[in-house]
Amino acid sequence: MNVGEEWQKITVLCLAIILLPKFSYYYTLCFLAIPFILMLNTPSQKIHYIYLVEFIIIFFPWLYFPIDKVNYMNGEEMSHILSWGHVVTYIGIVLMVVTLLVDGIIQQKRHVRIKEM
Repeated sequence: MNVGEEWQKITVLCLAIILLPKFSYYYTLCFLAIPFILMLNTPSQKIHYIYLVEFIIIFFPWLYFPIDKVNYMNGEEMSHILSWGHVVTYIGIVLMVVTLLVDGIIQQKRHVRIKEM
């Protein structure tokens, strides 16, 4: 059973690389460049516009207004400045996860319906 496009499967793996560790630095977003390029090289569908907006939100950290300094394990070397850009990026990541889940469920139902015919 092959449901979903290749770039969607790679996106899920890249999101796991980014979201599973307790803390991921901003550079880990470069992993999402691979599925983004693969998506651009596939025939366009209406749902791709939603994914395109989500990729733009994730890749465009245009709001660098510091919110607070996050200090991990009470050490200065483990501190990190949290900004609105981080918040917007993670909102984009969560939206992409939800979109992938909903799109996967719809594709699975469509695949089962076609198989039953």
